[in-house]
Amino acid sequence: MAENDWAIVIGINEYDFLSADDHLKYAVNDAMKVRQFLCEQAKFPQENVLLCCDRAPGSSLQQRPSRNGLRHLLKNEIQRAKGAHNFWFFYAGHGIVHEHCDFLLPCDGNPRDLRDTAIPISFVTDCLRDCGANHVVLVMDMCRNRTQGINEGSRDIGEVVGEQTQQIAKAQGIVTLFSCSRNERSYEIGDLEQGAFTYALLEGLKQSTTPRALEIYLTQRVPALNFKHGKPIQTPMVIPEPGFKYDRPLLLSCATPADIQQLAVEARDAELEEQDYEKAKRLWWQVIEADRSTSSDRVKARKAIDRINYTIHQRAEDYGQRRAENATKEEVEPQRELEQKQKLEQEQEQLKRETDIKQRQVEEQDRNRRKAEELKRQQAEAEKAKQEESERQRMLEQQRQKGVQTESTVQLSRAISEEEPSTTPLVPTVPVIPSHTSVSRSQSSSPSTQQTPSPTSQPFTRRQVLKWAIPGGVGFVGVVLVNQLNTEQSQRSVTQGSDVVIYSSSSMQRITEELKQSFEKQYSNIVAKVILANSNEAVAAVAAGKGDLAAIGRPLTEAEKAEGLVTMPISRIKIAIIVGLDNPFSGDLTMDDFAQIFRGEITDWSEVGGPQSPIRLVDRPSTSDTREAFRSYSVFQVAPFETSPGATRLSEDSIDAVIQALGNDGIGYASFSEVVGRRDVRILPMHQTLPDDPRYPFSQPSYFVYKGTEPSAETKTFLEYIDSNLE
Repeated sequence: MAENDWAIVIGINEYDFLSADDHLKYAVNDAMKVRQFLCEQAKFPQENVLLCCDRAPGSSLQQRPSRNGLRHLLKNEIQRAKGAHNFWFFYAGHGIVHEHCDFLLPCDGNPRDLRDTAIPISFVTDCLRDCGANHVVLVMDMCRNRTQGINEGSRDIGEVVGEQTQQIAKAQGIVTLFSCSRNERSYEIGDLEQGAFTYALLEGLKQSTTPRALEIYLTQRVPALNFKHGKPIQTPMVIPEPGFKYDRPLLLSCATPADIQQLAVEARDAELEEQDYEKAKRLWWQVIEADRSTSSDRVKARKAIDRINYTIHQRAEDYGQRRAENATKEEVEPQRELEQKQKLEQEQEQLKRETDIKQRQVEEQDRNRRKAEELKRQQAEAEKAKQEESERQRMLEQQRQKGVQTESTVQLSRAISEEEPSTTPLVPTVPVIPSHTSVSRSQSSSPSTQQTPSPTSQPFTRRQVLKWAIPGGVGFVGVVLVNQLNTEQSQRSVTQGSDVVIYSSSSMQRITEELKQSFEKQYSNIVAKVILANSNEAVAAVAAGKGDLAAIGRPLTEAEKAEGLVTMPISRIKIAIIVGLDNPFSGDLTMDDFAQIFRGEITDWSEVGGPQSPIRLVDRPSTSDTREAFRSYSVFQVAPFETSPGATRLSEDSIDAVIQALGNDGIGYASFSEVVGRRDVRILPMHQTLPDDPRYPFSQPSYFVYKGTEPSAETKTFLEYIDSNLE
């Protein structure tokens, strides 16, 4: 049993000055389970583990975690632990920071009067230091986010807690464990009836008690628990001070064979390389004291201690003999003492350098891990682009085999390749309608129809390329011929004064309008009517026969396909991330940055390299096909697909409504076709690219939808026009 090990364990559920909604549920349970572990597993004497909880079994008024009760416990009861080997301080409850000072909130603490009702963490660390324990461990299960009040189901209040505590721990050499990182919350899990951190901590201590092993276990286990139970991300922090404690067991009674082996290695290094015999003896004694050490370990440790004692004795004799021999050489003695002092300083400096090297190695490993993850992500994206390119080539080959590409399309491809050389070939889209429903381009006219005259043949002299889509994807959207092609056009039989009704979503509106204008120039006897609607309404209108075509930015559902609807894939359109012209942020975002902004996990521009200013998300309606496109990306699949309560949710799915709501603090999104060329909005770069770069990350599909039964002659004419004029 660890006779000289002590602990203070505190858990607070209910607070006098907070509403019932702000009380915690499982802080007391966490504290009781920690006490049980320290007594049963770590072999702390039960009388040395001081439990202070509200509503704990057997609790009394003196044990109630009030301000006076906690101050008495820390100032007076802790004196019994003078000279303790280990001292653990565990706290589960609300934390708060005021004027850059961290406080623990007792059960009678008032957030409006912290100086007189709360417990400063500096007071806690001073009391722990005064008890003179060899090893002090501080465990804080509370939140560290920057909110303006208590959050239900989490342990936080006020500004970011823990910054001062972290500085004090480093200065006083205290090993500190935080339940979460900066700007994160610490969550309780109802199914476990515990906080996620304390639950994982007790699991980890049964496997290894070194700070390094605990850090690895906790940073993997706690996020996994939160994800499993539908809680946001929570990443614990372990701060071993001084650095050489990183691989030292925190509890010898729970040390694993690997921990004991590490102690033995450090003991040999201290003896043979550093020649720090006192340090080596302390480490060998720890090997002997470890409950799980084998008899061979103990024998080896005792032999090492005997060897060290003999070496110290021999050195003392040699030193005494040298002093006797040089007693008459008093002028040499000051120099020798100076050399010994210098040697001691060199040894201390060497120890510091080794500690710094270990720290740098850990940091380098972290950087290499992050680089490897980023490289893996880039390789996955490259593989996805390669597969898309292969699919594009396959579609091109099929189209060539079916003879869909007309002479005019060939001339268009040649003209584009001559004007704009590119390493990425341009590909025609898939056929508009199956060949058995295609309209004959040489039908003879009837008395009730009028023949549309063929345009005059002339060479390509002018064209307009609207680069809104992904270069090298399924195709370029909006390569619209606004001149006459250098080929004869087939005659199409349509009724004079007829029209084509197109329902278009916001993301496809500009593309559809461009097609309408160029189509009506070539077919003056057909009117193309464009009606703005969301994707669901547009598809429903075509299914009900109210419209001829739907221009949408999402695939059809199985139910919609069952209604006989057919899609004509056009391309993938980039999704631009946008801010207002007066927004102070001018930096670069990553996919993870925007996903966290979308969910409300990042709430200030300073967290992404900008000035300190709140971020407000401008979100489109749930029927927006641009919004739904985000669901397919993995960065949006790690948490529920929902925005924070502070987001501005629009009822109208239009780019004008989005831009008007941005202001100087908002961030939104739109298809690139909606914002290209506009001067009242600014597009943010992502991964140092803009939407006209194929590496820009976000995009959405685009389709024209028509009824699978025999469409009207006007609809067929419009579809064939799209087929021949969209690359």
